[in-house]
Amino acid sequence: MGSVPSGLFRNGGALYLENVTVFGNSLGTTLRSFAPADVTLRNTTWIGASLTGTFTAYNSTFVDSSLTMGPCGMNPMICNGITLSNSLLSSNKQICFQTNGTPLTSFGGNVLTDPGCGPSASTGDKVVSDMGLPAPADHGGLVPTVQIDYASPAYRAGVAQYCEATDARGVTRNAVNCDAGAYEFGGGVGLVTANGMNGLYYVPGIANGHYVSLRRIHDNKDVMVFWTTFDNNGNQAWIYGVGTLTSDRHIHAQMARNTGGVLQPGGAPTGAKASPWGTVDIDLTSCAAAQFNYQSDLPEFGSGQFPLSRLAFESAIDCGD
Repeated sequence: MGSVPSGLFRNGGALYLENVTVFGNSLGTTLRSFAPADVTLRNTTWIGASLTGTFTAYNSTFVDSSLTMGPCGMNPMICNGITLSNSLLSSNKQICFQTNGTPLTSFGGNVLTDPGCGPSASTGDKVVSDMGLPAPADHGGLVPTVQIDYASPAYRAGVAQYCEATDARGVTRNAVNCDAGAYEFGGGVGLVTANGMNGLYYVPGIANGHYVSLRRIHDNKDVMVFWTTFDNNGNQAWIYGVGTLTSDRHIHAQMARNTGGVLQPGGAPTGAKASPWGTVDIDLTSCAAAQFNYQSDLPEFGSGQFPLSRLAFESAIDCGD
């Protein structure tokens, strides 16, 4: 093509990339497409890459990369430009360059650090100063991905119409509000109604020593509940039970406690006996919060309720509402 620079991907026809991760290369331009190119990117991740020409990207992640209309931008009649939806663009430098002054087209749901990319607030695009993204790593699937967390601005930022069914790892996405980018936080088994509930919870505003731990067990709706608490006299109590997820977000558990145990020198405690304690009902309002209700026949406990906030997620599972 004469003076047109080369690239890792150089395309003038149809090109479809899905569930791939591309790292920048020494050629300078990683992807170069030119009219009448038809390039579609789905669940792709680009690290330190340079993309030039015309393409459409869905649920893709661009880190320290640049997007440019390129040579075809000099003649809009032969270039359709760049279209983005539900994508994540993060860099401490300028990301988007339009040689003919035409902004990129947004279908919405994009989260980016460069306002020069032509974001559309009306379709839910968000411009942020810093995403605090980690380096790409193995999070399952066949390719490295850039992980986001529950506090990321990319979490649930996507527009439903353009949400991919799965992310780059093959994990099921939230169909109503997927995450922007190629990685879905809390997808698949990480839903709050599945293993996403697993973790440690606390009561906001109180001192340490009072926690609730939840963990899905088996392949049914069984949920292990641990409650470290105190009775009305200030005595420490460990309450536990196996409950059932009776609806999408409600857990009902018969609880017990062990008493009478004595720690043996250099070994485990002996002499403990289990006794019925009462019931616990937990309503999971979101990945970050729940409502805890308890009812005990023991007078030193009685009944009551309090809100819970998430303290920790289970590693590698995350949580999605």
